[in-house]
Amino acid sequence: MKYWVWKLGLAALGGAFVACSSSAGNETAGSSMETENSIALAVHLADGTPAARMKIIVRPEGYLPGAEGAAVDSTMNANMNFETDDNGVVEFKDLENGKYVVEARGESMKGAAKMEYNGEDSSSIQLSMNVAKPGSVAGQVSLPEGVSTVSVGVEGMDYRVQTDSLGKFRFASLPAGEINMIAYVYNDSSSDSSSKKFKDYGSISVELDAGEQENVFIGDSTKMRKAFVFESFDEGVDYWYVFASKYASGTVESEDAGKGREGKAAHFVCSNDSNAGWVLMGASFGSAINMSKLDSVVFWARGTRTKEDQEELFIHFAFDAVPDSTDSFESGKAWIRFDIDSVWTRYVVLPKNLLESDSANTGGNVGWDSVKTHVNKFSFFGGVGGDIWIDDVEVYGVDEFRAKMPDPVEETE
Repeated sequence: MKYWVWKLGLAALGGAFVACSSSAGNETAGSSMETENSIALAVHLADGTPAARMKIIVRPEGYLPGAEGAAVDSTMNANMNFETDDNGVVEFKDLENGKYVVEARGESMKGAAKMEYNGEDSSSIQLSMNVAKPGSVAGQVSLPEGVSTVSVGVEGMDYRVQTDSLGKFRFASLPAGEINMIAYVYNDSSSDSSSKKFKDYGSISVELDAGEQENVFIGDSTKMRKAFVFESFDEGVDYWYVFASKYASGTVESEDAGKGREGKAAHFVCSNDSNAGWVLMGASFGSAINMSKLDSVVFWARGTRTKEDQEELFIHFAFDAVPDSTDSFESGKAWIRFDIDSVWTRYVVLPKNLLESDSANTGGNVGWDSVKTHVNKFSFFGGVGGDIWIDDVEVYGVDEFRAKMPDPVEETE
C-alpha cells in the first residue's frame, strides 16, 4: 500500500528513487515559492485535510542510526528537522544533491519515502504526500556463533532496536510503505576512525501496510540458533526438588500456566523469615556438562507477592557445580538476579551478565569461569518470598548438551 503521491507528473513512489526536477506555473495550496533551489512539500491526512504542525525529517538514504559514519558521510545533511505550517506545508532550502529519505512523523500518523534530488537546473519543486497509521515489524536475525546481539536499523530513518540473544526484535511503530532494514554491529568505542568496525549481518526490504504487522527473517535461516528445551513442565515437576535453609521453606508443583499462557508451568512457592535464609527449586542433569560455549539460557516467569508490605519480588538463576564422591572439581555457583513481574515475561541469562564472585564467594558464588566446564545443575533461588511461576527453560549454544535427568525425585514423609 502506497501513501506518497508526487505531483507534477511524477509517478507514485513504490520504493524506487524519484528524481526531483524543476517546476513552473504549478502551486501547492498555502505555499509560496520564491526561493531558488527549494522544495515545497504539502502533507495531508487520509481525508485530504492538511497535516498541520507535523514533524518532517530529511536524512541521506544510506543513513543508519547509531552507525552514521559507517554507511554514509554524516556531514551531508545527516539530520535535517522541519515542521509543516498551519496549511500542512514545509519548505526545504539549499538541499545538496543526493538520495534522501523524507519522513513525516505525527502523534498517530506517519509517512516516509525516498527521493533523488538534483537541483543544478531547478528553481523550485512542489510535492505532496499523504500520511497514514503506522505499522509494526517483528522478526529475527540469524546470529552466528559468538555474536550475542546486533542492532537492526531502518535505512534512512532513525529507528533502531537491539535483538535479544536469539536474534529476535520488534519495531512497534514504523511508517507504512517500502522500508529497508539492516542488521549490523558498529563498534564506535574509539576516537580513532581506523579502529571503528562496521559488520553487516543481512538486510530485507519490507512492504508495510498501514496498521498491520509484518513478520520477517534476516540472514540464513539454516543457521538459525536452535534451542534445546530443558524443561517445559508439561509433564510435571517430577525431576525438580526444593531445598531450603533454616527459617525458609518452599514447594513446587505443576499447574496451568494461566495469565494468557498455554500449557503447564511450575508453581514455586517460597517463604523466608531470615535475611540470611534461602530456598531453591533445582534440577540435576546427572553428570557434569562443559558449557563453555553456552550462548544463553532462556525461561519465562511471573510472580505475586505474598506479603502486603513486600516491596519486591525476585529470583536468582544459578548454574551449579556440585561434586559427588567421584568428582574432582570443587563446589560452586554462578548466578544472576531477576526482578519478577506479575505478567509472563521472557528472561535471558547470558554468561557475560552473571554476577562476579566477591572475595568471600558469598553464597557459594565463584563466578562463571570457575563453573562453566562442569555444570551439573540448574537452580532457581527464591528471594524474599512469594509465588513464582516458571515455564519453558531453554538452552542455546551448547550443541552436545542433552539433559541426563536422574530418576524422578521421590517424595519423603
